[in-house]
Amino acid sequence: MAIRLSRTFKIRVLSVAGALAIGTAGYQISLALIDSYTARQVAEAQAAAERVRTLEAERVALEKTLQDRSAEDEKLEAMVIAVSEMRREAESKGMQQTSW
Repeated sequence: MAIRLSRTFKIRVLSVAGALAIGTAGYQISLALIDSYTARQVAEAQAAAERVRTLEAERVALEKTLQDRSAEDEKLEAMVIAVSEMRREAESKGMQQTSW
């Protein structure tokens, strides 16, 4: 006993199979696009993290430079005060003022 399938039924079966194949391919393409997007996002996040590390290192270096300059300024201020005191002492002793 052989079952005969109508031409319309065969076309419908092939249409459904084609739609499933297209759907599966579309799903695979969607996954590939998501993977690509995710990889791009990860790369951008890593680049941003590297920029943050670089900027933090620059900030620390600038902070150190500022501290060094502040220390130098304090030393120079102390020297100016010492020289001023030496001049006052010399003037109070009646010594001739020297030009610095």
